[in-house]
Formats: sequence, C-alpha cells, structure tokens
Amino acid sequence: KKKKITPWQNQKNSKTTFTPLEWKIIKDRPEDCIIEVLHWEETWTEDEIETRVIQLYNLKAGDEIDLSDELTFAIIEDCIQGTFMDRMADEINNYGYSDRITQGEWSAIVRASKSIEKKTGVEFSYGLAAVSERGWCTYDRPW
Repeated sequence: KKKKITPWQNQKNSKTTFTPLEWKIIKDRPEDCIIEVLHWEETWTEDEIETRVIQLYNLKAGDEIDLSDELTFAIIEDCIQGTFMDRMADEINNYGYSDRITQGEWSAIVRASKSIEKKTGVEFSYGLAAVSERGWCTYDRPW
C-alpha cells in the first residue's frame, strides 16, 4: 500500500522566498487564528506556535524561509488554507470591481496565489462561488 505524502514531506530541505504581494496574502490570516488552529493539533505548545508566528510575520519580502521545518510549514499552510481568497471572491461577487478592489488588483492576487501554491504545494481553499481572473462568476475553482 502506497503511503500518502503530505505537502510538508514534499518540502524537505526546501527554502523559498515570497514577493511583497505573496506575503500580504499569507499574512492576512490573524495570528490568534493560526495559534488556535495549530494548538488543537496538540503537536506544539501555544508558546512554540506564537513564537514562530511572530518570527514569520516579522519577515519581509525576499527573506528566505525553510519549509522543511514542520512548524513553519504548518503555519504557512494554515495561512494559505485560511479565508483570504474566499473573502476576496465574495467581495467581487457581492459588490463587483470598485475602489475596494479593481480587476487589475484581483488579477495580481490570482497570479500571486498561484505562485504561493506552486512554491508550497498547498492550495488555497475557496467557497462555492468564486470569481475568475476576468471576473466571471463560477462554481468551480476559477483557475
């Protein structure tokens, strides 16, 4: 029987950097949410998680992170699987493009999210309805 490989196991000895927009998307997840979710897993103490979250959230674009560290990867994975893309898609579905978010900004966010997924091996979670790069409403993942 073939053992399932998690994204973290695919990242062994993998170091990466993120662009300013990629970090903005990742760091959108509130720190207390990350701590709460990861503490449920009972793998790390709350203090260990909080310390690492603070370290990661103090990084800047271009700073290298090591995704082979299991806690670092778990934090990044939680950020990716958080609600950012759901909220952005809902915003566009409910209000359309506006001064809150333009079509150009949405397109840049979609490209950055694809890049994050490629670097980490973790996919963003999306609600039932999402909006494609071109603004079309769809019930499947738009890209």
